[in-house]
Amino acid sequence: MKNYNNFIAKVLNWTGIAYILLSFVGGIVLGNVFGTVLSPYSYTVKTEFNWVIAVTSWLVGFMFSLIFFGAAEIIELLQLQNEETIKLLTALKTNVSTNVKTSSSHNNIDTFDDLPDL
Repeated sequence: MKNYNNFIAKVLNWTGIAYILLSFVGGIVLGNVFGTVLSPYSYTVKTEFNWVIAVTSWLVGFMFSLIFFGAAEIIELLQLQNEETIKLLTALKTNVSTNVKTSSSHNNIDTFDDLPDL
């Protein structure tokens, strides 16, 4: 499991995990409940596991949990991009302020040479 730095990304990730677990348990319960058939001739209850409903519940739960995992990943990538942008702007401000004070020309193209690579 990926370690997220953003709180919202952590919540979405754990929500996706909980949704998978709940859909698995819910699929078993629904498969048992809707597998119960009342026999019209003997008035007895016949219980069979309904695999179609169970597997459908599992697949739908898995697909919806992928939405949560994807949103968590997008938020985490945006957080990382924000941190890198702040680092870049900080480096740019310190570099420009030191070069402007020492340089007589404001059109110096070498001002941005030692910025960090992304």
